[in-house]
Amino acid sequence: MANPKRHDIILVDRTEVNTDGRGPFLKIYDMAGNTFRIAEKRSQLWDVFRNAQKAEPILVTFETYMKVEYISDAKSIVDDILKQAVSNLGLKIVDKQNEERNRSTSLSYSKDMLCAGKIEKEKLFEQAQDNYNFIKTGLCPEGAKLNKVKYEGS
Repeated sequence: MANPKRHDIILVDRTEVNTDGRGPFLKIYDMAGNTFRIAEKRSQLWDVFRNAQKAEPILVTFETYMKVEYISDAKSIVDDILKQAVSNLGLKIVDKQNEERNRSTSLSYSKDMLCAGKIEKEKLFEQAQDNYNFIKTGLCPEGAKLNKVKYEGS
């Protein structure tokens, strides 16, 4: 059975290397006054905490072995996760803006078709949905006929 994991974010206050009967360990103090320790066995994680600025958020993974919880992994949020989250959020915002633009364009085209007498007023929103689907997929609705309209000056 796998060790249960939990994730938490801690804000590092300071660190110090100590030694006890089991060997060296890194003692971590967080801004809330809690302390954590990472044994030398996981010394590859020490630099994540020692290089952290005061109050820097660190994503910590805790695992439990024989009813004792320990830090099994740690990542700087500022360097890795936050940048990815901001990037993902930025992409979602751009996608949302494109979605809104496509819907607005679809409705505008339908309005133009209504003004040109190509569709009835009752079909305005149905045509807007068809236009939107065409913009998203490039496919016409089944059974639809494309009206080739010759515009003056073309």
